[in-house]
Amino acid sequence: MKGLKDKLLLPVLLMTGVLLSAETKVLVHTDDNGVAVSGYDPVAFFEDGKPSKGHAKHRVVYQGALYFFVSRENQETFVAKPEKFEPRFGGYCPVSLAEESLKPGDPQNFRIVDGELYLLHDSEAAEEFRSERISFVQRFWDKQVEENGLVYAPARSSP
Repeated sequence: MKGLKDKLLLPVLLMTGVLLSAETKVLVHTDDNGVAVSGYDPVAFFEDGKPSKGHAKHRVVYQGALYFFVSRENQETFVAKPEKFEPRFGGYCPVSLAEESLKPGDPQNFRIVDGELYLLHDSEAAEEFRSERISFVQRFWDKQVEENGLVYAPARSSP
């Protein structure tokens, strides 16, 4: 799993200049450019009920990852309360986590359950997703974060 941490999070640290400053570890899936949610606006899932690609001009660095937004309003909404909009399990698929595997979620296959955004890795996983299994998944996720997570500063808008 060391390679996973290096691939997903260390480039983001270098790219954004974010310094380690708090005690809480996080694990966020990003692409090779450090972008979370495949560039989709996490607020739009809640506001529009569908995935919408964000724009680089509206961006925020949060927990070492870049988040893009469709508008300045969505960017400001996220900065005000990022934990409400960030994907659960760092954007990893909860169905794969239940199988003790880390697979990135696909924004086209999402569910919002009890006010939380879940990204599933494919349509089959979306069909298999059961919210009652979240407590089981949480135990595996906590282990992954402890072993592979890094510590980041609070959210901030990028210039």
